[in-house]
Amino acid sequence: MRTLASMALLVLLAICAQAQDKDAIAKHTALLKGGSDAEKVTAAQDLAAIGSADALAPIFEVLLTEPDSDLAAQIGGACEKLVNDDGFKAIAKQSAKWGEGRAMFVAFWVFTGLARGRQPAGDDCLKAALNHKLPYVRVAAFEALGEAARTDADSWVCDWLNAFKKDPPEKEAVGVLAALMAAPKVVNVNAPDQSSRNALMTACVNVMALSGHEKIKYFASRALAELSGEKGYLNVEFWRQWLKENGAGEIKRPEDKQTGVRFFEAEAAGRRIVFCIDISGSMDFPLKNANGGKGPITRGKEGKDGPDYSGCKTRLDLAKTELLWTLARLSDDYLFNIVTYSKGHQLIEKETPGFLKASKDNKLKFSNLVRALKADGGTNIHGGLLDSFRVVEKGMAEQNPAHDAKALEKGADTIFFLTDGHPSWSDDSEGKPMAMRDGQSFGTGEMADAANIAKWFVLTNRFRKVVVNTVGIGDHAKELLQELAKAAFGVYIDRTGTG
Repeated sequence: MRTLASMALLVLLAICAQAQDKDAIAKHTALLKGGSDAEKVTAAQDLAAIGSADALAPIFEVLLTEPDSDLAAQIGGACEKLVNDDGFKAIAKQSAKWGEGRAMFVAFWVFTGLARGRQPAGDDCLKAALNHKLPYVRVAAFEALGEAARTDADSWVCDWLNAFKKDPPEKEAVGVLAALMAAPKVVNVNAPDQSSRNALMTACVNVMALSGHEKIKYFASRALAELSGEKGYLNVEFWRQWLKENGAGEIKRPEDKQTGVRFFEAEAAGRRIVFCIDISGSMDFPLKNANGGKGPITRGKEGKDGPDYSGCKTRLDLAKTELLWTLARLSDDYLFNIVTYSKGHQLIEKETPGFLKASKDNKLKFSNLVRALKADGGTNIHGGLLDSFRVVEKGMAEQNPAHDAKALEKGADTIFFLTDGHPSWSDDSEGKPMAMRDGQSFGTGEMADAANIAKWFVLTNRFRKVVVNTVGIGDHAKELLQELAKAAFGVYIDRTGTG
């Protein structure tokens, strides 16, 4: 009788607990959907602490529509509090719905919470996600490990890269790019014991050696550069020798020859290229004499290995000369377009959206358009980058370029971004009061602020994996350009002295 009574009591207690959870879930859900920002984050943490599938469902629902990405990251990050096995199972099941569109970011935010939580069941979810059948779920998991700086997960990334045997289908290549980008973030490159770093470097060299995919090889070189502190050499034998010597001793560096498409000293990765050129009023400022009064220094002796700048008088002349030189050397297996920006932002020819084949006729036509550019207006850096991310194979992305399906599949491989200034205007500055800084007027929209541009940029490129090389002339936003290039596995070119 006592046994039956005990069982009945346990059942009654379970029913009461379920009823309490149901009431608590309803209360926290109401705050998650209608409270202040702080109340939303607290409600998400309380729901994650309950941890059942029913408790997590409102979090997933809100993340799909929350417009504030910073707030969404905090809400998804609440999954750090998760300890309930039912919750981990719910996330594993739900991940099958997170492979496209806005839902990719839901995966990233939730996975980042799991990565920070460091629960064994959460780690199992992440390991499963690294090998998910949907490539962008894989990307979300790699991004989460990097965001959480999970240096104890270096072996996961290493094992994944070591399993690379041949190039995947084009649509799945992004998973390899994400793994390579994660590699420098999941290891302490300054640790006394460099065995983990060297193991990751060996895996990256393996990918570089086996891949015939131009962008995968480039990403492998950039990962190796960040892991070692060396330049991003695309030379397998150099890296093998480097590892053999552990970076010490007499290691012959490869000649720093650039054989691909280049704009200033930066090279393109992939075949779809967007040039984004500042044509604000300051681009009409005169150039400083950086070559004994003969104009900016040319790349090679007397311009034999690059454009001759000796006839350049303004910053815009410099940009035009470089761009014309690069356009002339594009082979017809490249696709390209040009975005210009000042206060406004647009394709250099609005009637020709999308990518164009680098045919002789197209290069001639667009070279003439470049020659005709005039400088005027403010500096809408966000607008120029936005249009660059929106260029797709045919037309322009209609949805948010961070997750637009066409942009993900057929958007730019490389963006060359050039400016001579600081952000002074943005589309969302329209209708808002102006501010004064250093005697100049500036827009006060969110995207006229360098820090906000950087956050937006990282979010937009998280799943895109576009290589963005930045070039600064004159008194430009150096820290911003450095940050953009680093976040996008690109390089920053400083031409301050010529502007």
